[in-house]
Amino acid sequence: MLSNAIRPICRNVLARTGCVRTSFARNAHDLTPKDKPLMDLLPIPEGSWEEAYKAKQAKYNIHLAAGVLFFAFTLGVAYKGGYLFLNALLPPLPEKK
Repeated sequence: MLSNAIRPICRNVLARTGCVRTSFARNAHDLTPKDKPLMDLLPIPEGSWEEAYKAKQAKYNIHLAAGVLFFAFTLGVAYKGGYLFLNALLPPLPEKK
């Protein structure tokens, strides 16, 4: 019974010193105090969030408008070229002989 209590302690000590690798999840990412993430390491916001938001939205709106115009141009070229029939107008009349 004493060996059951001592074995995990020895295994942890050997794993921490680097002598033995264990597959325990708690030892897989053992962070030393210098490696622990801290709130001080996060970036500090600068400037107005509203200005950055408006600049991003302006860029996204330009992309949206360009996409809509390109789609309309492609649709118009396909329709004028006879590759597309939208069924919005009257059905085509048969040609007279």
